Parts: sequence; structure tokens; C-alpha cells
Amino acid sequence: MIELSVESITGNRYLRLMEYANASCQKASAVFERAEDGGFVCAEAFDALYGCVLERRPVTAHCFTKSMFTDAEIVTFRTGMELKKVIYLADSISDWNGGTLPEDICFFRDGKLWLCYISHERLLTVDNETKEDVVLLEGLNRL
Repeated sequence: MIELSVESITGNRYLRLMEYANASCQKASAVFERAEDGGFVCAEAFDALYGCVLERRPVTAHCFTKSMFTDAEIVTFRTGMELKKVIYLADSISDWNGGTLPEDICFFRDGKLWLCYISHERLLTVDNETKEDVVLLEGLNRL
């Protein structure tokens, strides 16, 4: 497991990491909290991802991040063009905090957790990394 500095994953570093995750992973998930009107707080992001949703289920405790929620759904979706559009709504990994974008974004490669961001702990990790991943991650430091 490699831990990344959340403060450094902004701007071009953020875009490079997220584009790589989107291209090299098959699925992603994030937690969408409910608004008072019954819709999602991050409605724009949910609407943009709606066409690639694979699964939606209520969540009180996130299975990977252990974050606790009261009225939320964990939504799993295919990676691809829809997600790329949502990625560009942010300037930083820390924007995935339940405000404009959902929280606790995770990417999965070959059925295994690859990237995991725990927004309330500001913890970003890459698991099950390959040599190619390490090269990319080292390259982020040069941006």
C-alpha cells in the first residue's frame, strides 16, 4: 500500500492520477448522501454518472473506508467518459468530500480495491499497485 499526500494531489497531479485511475480500473464507487428533499446532495454528479451505474445500495458504514453515514447510498459505476466529465468538476482529490462531489471515492481494478480516498480523514491510498502504477505515482512528484 502506498499513501499519498492529499495536499499534493491538486491541479495537474489530481487530473493525471484520476485520468489514470479512470483508464486503468473497471469500476469506481462513491458515497452519495441524501438531501432533505430526498434527492442527492451531489445531484449534478449523480445525474452525470446515472448511465453507468452498476449498483446502488444503502450504506451506514462504508465497507472499505469505515466512514459512517446516516442517510446515504454507495453507488458503484463503470469507469469511462461519464466519470471523466465528473473528474473535471474538481481541482483536487479533496473536492470529493460530499459537497459538490460525493465522498469516499474508490477505484477497483480486476475486482480489487486500487485507489481509496477517505475524505473525513484526508487519507488517500493506492493498494495492489503494479510497477506501472509506481512509475506513474513517482511521476506525479515531478509535475
